[in-house]
Amino acid sequence: MSKNIFLKDTDYYQRNINPFGHYVEQMAHYLHRSTGKPIEECESFIKNKIKTNSFKSGKIQDPVVRFFNRDANGDRHTEEVRLSSYIGSVVKEQEILVPTFTTYINSEKKPSILVEFLDRNVKIRSTSKKEAAQAKAEGNTVRYVMKENDQKNMKTYNNSMSGAFASNGSVLKNPTAHNSLTSITRTNSSIGNASNEKIISGNRHYRNPTITLNNLISVSKLIDRKLLSEVIQKYNLKVPSVQDVESCIKRSSDFYWKDEHAFQMIRSFINKMDDIERAGFVYTGDFYHIRVHNPEFVRNLITRLSTKVKDVEYEDPWKLIHEVDEQIVNYAHQICMSEVRGIAKDYKKLDKQKMDILTATCLNIQNTILEYRDFVEAIFLSRVIPVSTAYIPDMVRRTVVLSDTDSTMFSIDEWVIWYFGELHFREEGYAVAGSVMYIATQAMAHVLAIFSANMNVRRDKLYTLALKPEFVFSVFAQSSVAKHYFTSIIVKEGSVYKEPELEVKGVHLKNSAAPKQIIKNAHEKMASLIQTVIEGNKISLKKEIKEVADIERNIIDSLLSGKTEFYKKSKIKNKEAYSRTEELSPYLYHILWENVFAPKYGSVEHPPYTVIKIPTTLDNPTRLQEWVLSIQDDDLKTRLIAWLSKYNKKVLPTVYISESYANAFSIPKEIIPVVDYKKIALDLTTTNRMILETLGYFPKSELLLSDQGY
Repeated sequence: MSKNIFLKDTDYYQRNINPFGHYVEQMAHYLHRSTGKPIEECESFIKNKIKTNSFKSGKIQDPVVRFFNRDANGDRHTEEVRLSSYIGSVVKEQEILVPTFTTYINSEKKPSILVEFLDRNVKIRSTSKKEAAQAKAEGNTVRYVMKENDQKNMKTYNNSMSGAFASNGSVLKNPTAHNSLTSITRTNSSIGNASNEKIISGNRHYRNPTITLNNLISVSKLIDRKLLSEVIQKYNLKVPSVQDVESCIKRSSDFYWKDEHAFQMIRSFINKMDDIERAGFVYTGDFYHIRVHNPEFVRNLITRLSTKVKDVEYEDPWKLIHEVDEQIVNYAHQICMSEVRGIAKDYKKLDKQKMDILTATCLNIQNTILEYRDFVEAIFLSRVIPVSTAYIPDMVRRTVVLSDTDSTMFSIDEWVIWYFGELHFREEGYAVAGSVMYIATQAMAHVLAIFSANMNVRRDKLYTLALKPEFVFSVFAQSSVAKHYFTSIIVKEGSVYKEPELEVKGVHLKNSAAPKQIIKNAHEKMASLIQTVIEGNKISLKKEIKEVADIERNIIDSLLSGKTEFYKKSKIKNKEAYSRTEELSPYLYHILWENVFAPKYGSVEHPPYTVIKIPTTLDNPTRLQEWVLSIQDDDLKTRLIAWLSKYNKKVLPTVYISESYANAFSIPKEIIPVVDYKKIALDLTTTNRMILETLGYFPKSELLLSDQGY
């Protein structure tokens, strides 16, 4: 038996790809339930329909697959077969099948040296990550940076393989391998997202009536009737009624469709389902709906799991804790935050009393799961997997707040509110949230093992594909731009931070091109908002909007006064350094200054030198002409007209000026009126405006807040 209680023995996970066979089983079950006729008669009827291809709704399609096949010498040639034959051949030959339907030779027949390279790096990275966490906890910055760089390097080496597979200049070029890696990781995260949605919030991807009915049929066929019946009786779980099943479906299907005629067909089947089938459909892989119908049972289970156990002593708790599954230990750290804060997993830093508490809490989690093992097996370790994961990007989500190529981030706040009657951020709140997180992430491992088995992953690598809990965030603030968010990390891989650490993701939220003070203030605002939520205080949206408007006004006032602090910088090089002619290179701006402005304001140093980039409103000929005519200095105006004519300039959207000159003497008064201060203010407050988005306010991208009365 696997050490992880949420995983079955490896022999349980077997390849089970048989589209026609599964279709016969499930359709026969549907007919059996719908008509009451013997299952054997229903199977015979379906098989005959397949054989004669005489379905009223249309013929079964077995499309032709055209693919490259390699012979024993590695030469490839094209072949065409029916899809059913392709799948049958893959299963018969025990080949590896990935989501793109590319197949590979079984590693037991021909091992891959690339896999050995990746495995080695994974082990090194894992060690480095743990050492980095320990160094961070100890405050050893030098060692932390060194080990953090080590683990990042190993990640880069492994990730570079994917790029090498797609690169024409690489000896490792293998485009199918690149696509295979991408498809596997995306399927991995899709399964994780769908599993979390179902377990945590009872949300299923019932995107149309057919998918919904098919899921009803498959789940009622796949459940372990005997085990589920025993669990229902043992824990006195409610048997969901027909109305309960309908409510369960509508909670998800209402996001996508409402069709009473189609739902009547679904309702007709629900009415024919027996008690165990209804329970299996509502409860399997769905902790939320178990809670809906059995609140006291779930409350007791969570209370047992999330309890910090005190007043228990052990002879050698330091030895005992190393015998407990790592994921249980990580969860126990979340329960015992005050005991383990800042020590990572360096338990020699804990006194005997704290070590006893941590060890007792670990053993309590382990013993509780063992006590509820039959419940776990019946509900979370079935053959039922989340529905419609291939279309997961279109799923309307309730709990998953963000997903990347190989990760899923989810919220547990609704469970904390249910348990305590309010959302709070005390230690016991994190403990309760952690119990649901633990169940959800561990249950994912089982579904991913089913996926791995169907790819025909080697037995000793069956549990490699996983989505282990890495971070615990207190508050998560997400913008409308993909992968742009800020949050506060309090736990990483079981290591409880001494102090929460602000995490900012996304180039626009970091906005490295903006002045340091603006970004510093924006990050302080993010931390302040997070703390406000943690303390349970209200956020004044009007106040936050006005603060951003004040920043805009400050920027505009600075620009209109000729100051340079808010301009971006660049360089003008020697004329010879440019491959293009002077009128097509930034060197032209040096000529502009020397020919037009220098007679009045003085010459600047010869290139190369640093410049400030001044965006202007002179983006069309009319505005340019109006500006020229508005200049009161006739000599400068004459020189400017001559320069524009010589270089055939109809627009002047940007002007470069020597930074050292502008800092010493300000920007020439002729240029200040045409500075595009609106563009600069909008660019520099991008981060601030995205922060407002996380609060539910979406400013119009082309309008200043200060122009809207704030």
